[in-house]
Amino acid sequence: MASNDSTELIASTGSGYLLRADAAQLDVLRFTELADRALASDDPAAAADGYDQALACWRGPTLGDLPESVRDLPAVNVLDRRRLRIALARADLADVLGDYQRVVPMLLELADAEPLNEGLAARLVICLAGSGEATAALARYAEIRRRLHDELGIEPDGQLREAQLRVLRQRVVPGHLRNQATPRLTRFTLPRDVEDFTGRTSEIDSLAAPATAVWAWDGMAGVGKTTLAVHVAHRLAPHYPDAQLFVDLQGNADPLSPHDALLRLLSGLGIKTGRTPVDLAGCLDLDLWRRWSSGHRALVVLDDASSAEQIRPLLPAGTARLPRDSHQPGPADQPGRRPAAVSGRAAAGPGR
Repeated sequence: MASNDSTELIASTGSGYLLRADAAQLDVLRFTELADRALASDDPAAAADGYDQALACWRGPTLGDLPESVRDLPAVNVLDRRRLRIALARADLADVLGDYQRVVPMLLELADAEPLNEGLAARLVICLAGSGEATAALARYAEIRRRLHDELGIEPDGQLREAQLRVLRQRVVPGHLRNQATPRLTRFTLPRDVEDFTGRTSEIDSLAAPATAVWAWDGMAGVGKTTLAVHVAHRLAPHYPDAQLFVDLQGNADPLSPHDALLRLLSGLGIKTGRTPVDLAGCLDLDLWRRWSSGHRALVVLDDASSAEQIRPLLPAGTARLPRDSHQPGPADQPGRRPAAVSGRAAAGPGR
């Protein structure tokens, strides 16, 4: 905290003193303000800059120069957890933006304080590799694997193993190579199109014009909604070069939760988070999906949806198209939804 006028900051009360400060005077308030603003941003670059400013408010651990009895207070632990959460969100954005080198020093500092935190270690492995230090990244993985085995008797979790595999398979592109004239890497999870597709001419003509839209298709099971959606998606694919994704929401069996569906979308982008929150409130995976989709042209097919609540969190930010297929009544309140009924026999080819 910085101020030259202590009389304005500290006031005497009946039983003690009262500290009066705003975000410009107290770093914890400024950190909270900047972090909240970054979390609310839909622009990945702006969010990353906000996280950087928020994290720059820290100069070591909370109350690091006070006795351990004070540092162990619950309020201090909450603040430390918030710092870690924001740091992990910033590292996730580095994997989207490619600015890995900017976050490596911060991750190294936090890893020294929490050497057995696997989520933190996984991001450090990725960011080291993205900074062109693949050997250091693999050495870091080997070190935490050894410590987990020796100190806790366990093996690394899924997200840490996935980070190692990404490095071994050279699936982390160093930031300085991303702007070179290399072929665009498209994330593609659409099912195979039906080669001898016939019929549905009027529907295809109305659907196959690229635009920002949400298409909701309703109809009885087995009439060909999925086959039509996939066929149209393949027609539209050239207009959405960054990603063409397909997720079966399993509405006719055991419906996926919105978060499970979100993890499948991120997996289609090559992003493995390993996080399993109870709901989407404050979910970093949701923030990451919205920020990624706000800066990319993506086409997403959500098949067999059971309700509007299931698909609403999955809508991409910015310019995107979302054909949706459902045997259930469509969500009439969905913003931008264009209803389209599909009836009759299934289109050519096996399955829906």
